[in-house]
Amino acid sequence: MADTRARQASHVRPTPRVGGLSLAAAALAFLALFERGGFSDPSGLILVSALPIFLVGLKEDVSRNASPKVRYGAAILSALLAFWLLGLWIDRAAPFWLTAMLAFAPVGVAITVFTTASYAHAFNLIDGLNGLCAGTSVLISAGLIAVAMQSGQDGLVPLLLMMIGGLAGFLVWNFPAGKIFLGDAGAYTIGHVLSWIGVALIANSTQVSAWAIMLIFFWPLADTLFAIARRVGSGESIDTPDRMHFHQLVMRVLQLTILGRNRRELANPLATLALMPLIGGTVALGVVFWNDSRAAVLGLIGCGAAFVLGHARLRRLARRYRKPGTVEALKSKERKTAEKPVEKAA
Repeated sequence: MADTRARQASHVRPTPRVGGLSLAAAALAFLALFERGGFSDPSGLILVSALPIFLVGLKEDVSRNASPKVRYGAAILSALLAFWLLGLWIDRAAPFWLTAMLAFAPVGVAITVFTTASYAHAFNLIDGLNGLCAGTSVLISAGLIAVAMQSGQDGLVPLLLMMIGGLAGFLVWNFPAGKIFLGDAGAYTIGHVLSWIGVALIANSTQVSAWAIMLIFFWPLADTLFAIARRVGSGESIDTPDRMHFHQLVMRVLQLTILGRNRRELANPLATLALMPLIGGTVALGVVFWNDSRAAVLGLIGCGAAFVLGHARLRRLARRYRKPGTVEALKSKERKTAEKPVEKAA
């Protein structure tokens, strides 16, 4: 019951949080089929490096006693392990002075570790509606496949296809009914694996723009950065849960304006469906601008502005309709106005 009473909860009944185990099974099948020669391939190494955050996330899902700091620490440990195994980091990004800074290994490695650990955490933050994190991950995986194919890095495609296959199997049970959740093990692991695939794409091809990869990952990035800014601005700790994430506002507005306050089970999957085209649009922009840093930066700025403005609009709508009977009162007023006869001039 603690889950359904949590401040940020979007579901109405206790639900198993062990969906990450299905992804672990898909990963084991992938290793058995594609990594018979050992773990010399980057795909296998990326999966192995996810083990610390998967285990700590699973501990939280089962026993509920792994704090956000412990989970983030495990994400950093997995990121350090990925760097050690792969020997890769984000070593360039336009403009040239940023490339010069990232090429200096201590700086580049530190930024890469911090960025990928933060992305792992970001995927957990958007895991708030049925199908949202998994659906977003499928779209991001598809975008990364497109970039991998265009940049001649086909070796990463089987791992991405495994991610899509595992997530598709999970979505059968998660969307729309929400019979099982990814949990921390699933969400953190997805974020870690996908972000390190992004690092590999950047590091192994001078054509791939780091800003374009960031655009593909825009939604979890924007939601996390805006949540941090919102909490810092209100004087709260950055790990304080709230109900002001973009997806939560979309669900609330759907309830208040269309579906009714007690229709959370319907508003939850509908909010996911409403968000998928927006998320898919940012992924598509990243694919189109995969080798054009200037266009990708402009895309990030535009999408960021749209995200902030959209969030503000949703907050205004939620405030407008949050009082009991507001929707019904407004509709009644509109009907009376429409039915009122027009007085003739004297």
